[in-house]
Amino acid sequence: MKKVPRSFEEFNTDLVKKVDRMMVDGIEEKSIPVQEIKTEEAKIDVSKYAPTSTAKMTLDQAVDDITHHESDQILEDSSKTTQPTVTKPKNKKSRRKTIMLAIGLVVGLLIIGIILAYFFFKPTGSISLYDYQNNSLISDANIKVDGKNYVSNSNGQANVKFKLGNNKLVISKANYTNLYSSVFVFWSGKKIDYKLKATGRTISFKVINSIDNSAVSGASISFGSSQTTTSSSGSANLVVPTSSNNISLSISSTGFNTVQVSSSITNLMSSQNLIKLVPTGQIYYLSNASNGFNVMSANLDGSKEKVVLPSTGNENIGSENLYASSDWNYLVLQSDRTAQNQQGLYIIDTSNNNFSEFDSNNSYSPIGWIGHDFVYLVTSSTLNSAQPGYEQIKVYNALTNEISLLDSSQVSGTATNYAYQNFSNFIIVNGNLFYTSSYLAVGTYDLSTLNDTVNMINSTTLAKTSLLTLAANTVSSLKLSQDGINHFNLTLLNATSNQNQYYSYDQNNQTLVSTTISPSTINYSSFFLSANNNYYWMQSSSSGQNQIYTASISSPSPKLIGTTIYSLIGLWNNYLLLMKNNTFYLSPISNLTNLSEINNASAGNIVKTYFEIK
Repeated sequence: MKKVPRSFEEFNTDLVKKVDRMMVDGIEEKSIPVQEIKTEEAKIDVSKYAPTSTAKMTLDQAVDDITHHESDQILEDSSKTTQPTVTKPKNKKSRRKTIMLAIGLVVGLLIIGIILAYFFFKPTGSISLYDYQNNSLISDANIKVDGKNYVSNSNGQANVKFKLGNNKLVISKANYTNLYSSVFVFWSGKKIDYKLKATGRTISFKVINSIDNSAVSGASISFGSSQTTTSSSGSANLVVPTSSNNISLSISSTGFNTVQVSSSITNLMSSQNLIKLVPTGQIYYLSNASNGFNVMSANLDGSKEKVVLPSTGNENIGSENLYASSDWNYLVLQSDRTAQNQQGLYIIDTSNNNFSEFDSNNSYSPIGWIGHDFVYLVTSSTLNSAQPGYEQIKVYNALTNEISLLDSSQVSGTATNYAYQNFSNFIIVNGNLFYTSSYLAVGTYDLSTLNDTVNMINSTTLAKTSLLTLAANTVSSLKLSQDGINHFNLTLLNATSNQNQYYSYDQNNQTLVSTTISPSTINYSSFFLSANNNYYWMQSSSSGQNQIYTASISSPSPKLIGTTIYSLIGLWNNYLLLMKNNTFYLSPISNLTNLSEINNASAGNIVKTYFEIK
C-alpha cells in the first residue's frame, strides 16, 4: 500500500514523479489506458480524463484532482497525530455521592457486627471461689451467669461464658450465704475471685491412697446436702449445719472403694481428718484357715473377705496352687478336689467367680501365662515313660476354653531297652516358649541315633522351631538360664570332654550363638508383667535381702528399684505383691519401704500361692 506523504515538500516531489511517469508512458492524443491511482485510504479512477474524439482532458485537470484528494488525506492524518486528547473533569456531586455510600456501608457492617457479637460472641472467663474465713477453696458451688448454670471444680474454679455487656451472677452453696454480683464485659473475658461466708461449721479433710499414701484428687465428701471435692493436694473443707452433732460421711472417688465415716462434730473439728481410700479390685489366694483349702477373695486391704470356692476335703497341701493371669481376669487352680492324689486344673473367671475343670487325672507342672493362654506340662497317670505321649506340653486358652497340644514325647527302642524324651528348662521370653528336649536311655539303648534339641514355640502360630540340634550321646545335660526379660543362656555339658559349652540367645535372629563366656549364676525369680507393660523380678541372696529389678521391651536394661526382706510373688495392677511369713503385702512400685499389709481372717494361714511363673 502506498505511503501517505508526511509533508507538502514530499507531496510535491511525488506529484512530479507521477506526472513524469504519465509523460514517459506516452500519453497519446486518442487513447490513454485506464489506470487507478491508489492511496492508502481510496482509489481514484482517471479513465474519465482520457481524451476522446470530441473532448480532450488536460494535464492540469488531472493534477488538480490528484492534488485535491491527497491533500485532504494529509490533513486528516495530521489531525489524528497532532491533536491532543482532552479529558473531561468528573462530576463533583457524583464523587461525593460515592464517598457517602462507602461510609454508610462501613457503618452498616459495623453495626451488624456489633449486633451479631452481642448475641453470638461469648467471651470465656473464670471464677474462683474461696472461703471468707480460712481462704480455702470452695468446690461444688452453683454459679449462675446470665441464666446459665456452672459448678466450681475441686480447685474452686469454673470456666464460664459471659455475654457482651452487663452479666448478672448468683453464687450459692449449702451452708453458705448466697452471693449476688454483676460483671460488665466489653470484649474479652475476665478472671474474678469471690469469697463466700459460711453459715455452718467447717471440717477439714485430707484423702490419700491407702497403698502408696499419694493424694487422691477429685474425691467427693458428702453429708446430706453438704458436699465438697478434694483438690490436687487431696485436701477439702466441708461445711455442715450448726445443728448437726453426729454425722455420717461418705467419701468416694473413681477407682477406689467408698468409705463411710461416722463421728461427732466435735471430734471431726478437733484435727485434720486423714481418710485412706483403698483402690478397687480384689486379691485371690488359697487359705487353710478352716475346713480344708478354700479359694478366697478380699479387697486390697483384706476387708470383705469371702470364700470363692470352698474345699471338698480332698485337697493336699503339697499340690494346691493358684496362678493368676497378669490382668487378674482369670485364675488357674491346681488342686486334688475330685479325689485324693488325683489332680485337676480349674479355670476361675474373676468377673463372676464361675469355675470349671479343663484338664484332669494327671500330674501337672504349670509353666506360666502368656496373655490369656496358660501353658503347662502334663505327665500322664495312665502311661509310662516307655509309651509315646507320656509327657505333653499343652496350652489352654481362657477365652475360648480350648486346649492345644504343643509337643508330645517320643520313644525309641523295645520294652526293655529304649530311650524316651524328657521336656524341661521352660522359659517364656517375649511371648514365646523355650525349652529343652533330651533323650534318656533305659537299659542298654544306644543314643547315637537320636538328637537332643533346644526348641522355641511361637505363642501366636504355635509353630515349633529347633534352635539347636545335638547328638544325644554327646550331651550329658542341658540347662537354660534366663538373665533378662528378652535373653537367656544355654549351658551344655559335653559327654565326651566333660567340659561345658556355652550359648547365648540372639533375640533379633532368634538363634543360639556359641560363646566362651560363662553365664551368670544369679538366681532370678519369675518375671512378672505389669498392667503398664513393664517387667519386674527379684534377685534373691543368701543374706535374706532381695533386690527388685524392672525393665521394659523398649528399655531392656535392668534397673534396681529397691531392696527388701520380702519375697516378690506377683503383681496386682501396678503394685508389687510381696509375701513374708504367709502374709500378703502390697507395695507401690516407686517405694518398697511403704508396705501395706493385707490384713484378713486368713492371715498366717495362706498356702503356697503363685501368680505367674516363667
